[in-house]
Amino acid sequence: MTTWHYFEDGQPVGPFTRDALGKMQRAGLINEDTPVRPSDDAPWIPLGKIQGAEPAKDASPERGSATVESFYYVDASGKTIGPVSREELLGLRTGGRITTTTLVARRGDASWIALGDLLGNVGQGAGQTASIPTDPAIQPVSRSLQDFIVLMAATLTLYTFYVVPSYTRDIRIITGKQRIQYKPLLILGIVTLSFALIVLMVTWAFDLERHGRERRTPGRQESLGAHVLALNVATLLIPMIWGGWAPIFVGLVTGAWAVWLVQKEINLYAAPAA
Repeated sequence: MTTWHYFEDGQPVGPFTRDALGKMQRAGLINEDTPVRPSDDAPWIPLGKIQGAEPAKDASPERGSATVESFYYVDASGKTIGPVSREELLGLRTGGRITTTTLVARRGDASWIALGDLLGNVGQGAGQTASIPTDPAIQPVSRSLQDFIVLMAATLTLYTFYVVPSYTRDIRIITGKQRIQYKPLLILGIVTLSFALIVLMVTWAFDLERHGRERRTPGRQESLGAHVLALNVATLLIPMIWGGWAPIFVGLVTGAWAVWLVQKEINLYAAPAA
């Protein structure tokens, strides 16, 4: 049986039977102008030129036996779509049209469950594993050990900050599961590191202030600790309260100012810069 991919958001999605394409068209997920093709080397053609897709007989799960196991799912708009085969369900998952939280039901079963709870049975039964797409546009990216070592060495391991976020896409293609995005973790890491640096800076500022007061160091900054603490609090709060690029810039300036106050105090005890 010939299967088809359709083109959406810059990448092929599928594979699907002609029947499934017809059902998705009637559900409004695709239209007659959507590009489709039967194989990787075939040219893209409008869906409207494909003939032979039969209309769906119903749009809700019904009890009864079926020779071929099929499923229904609830799309983002709340519509019930189906029946679709195992392969079509996996294709929708890989293409991002449905997720592990999408409600699905086997044909003939009135109970709805999350797709994630069904993944052990859909496409991963006895002797089966989930297939990896063959289209290069939706395949995980392969990297050789040699290239990996060269890029890591050339960038002093900064390549990690590029390659690890790219794994978000690769893991979704391989497993079909949408894990936590890299951006929230990156932001959390930056905020956590910022707090650690602020604690260190404020601690050192109070230490320098106390030392200067005890030694009566000429030119020392009075209330150095309080000033550094206030500037760092402003660095955190200004972008959080107002948002936008201007407050972020102001926050960066106040943070740099706090660092300079500590450096200025250290300069009192250091040899003059050349």
